[in-house]
Amino acid sequence: MPYSDQRAKDFFKDIEHLIHQLYTNPLPRKLFNRAQSVHRIIKSIQHKINNQNIIIRSTDKSKVFHLRSVQDYHRKALQYMNKINVYTENLYDINTCHEHIENVLTIIDPMLKKKNINLDLWRSYMIPNE
Repeated sequence: MPYSDQRAKDFFKDIEHLIHQLYTNPLPRKLFNRAQSVHRIIKSIQHKINNQNIIIRSTDKSKVFHLRSVQDYHRKALQYMNKINVYTENLYDINTCHEHIENVLTIIDPMLKKKNINLDLWRSYMIPNE
């Protein structure tokens, strides 16, 4: 048996022994308590996400996550829009999206008639659900 094979066997035997030691020795008490604390935090976050209408966002300046209800985010967005006074509400029920759709359709219709666009593919992706 070559020398390198014996070294490899010894190395893998030592690694196996080290892994066995790490998995069978109990954690230090301080580390164990910290692991339990983090586990409880994760479980409570999972519970909040699953049982409530919650949004999770990362904060702007750090790697911290922020939990807030959907209603709260909606209220804050409305406050922001009112504060900066840039957004206006459509009071006249004019649907500008309808105009855009008509403009797109006038461009696409000739392409569909010339069969430059696959009609089935276009229907499956482009026709809005009514």
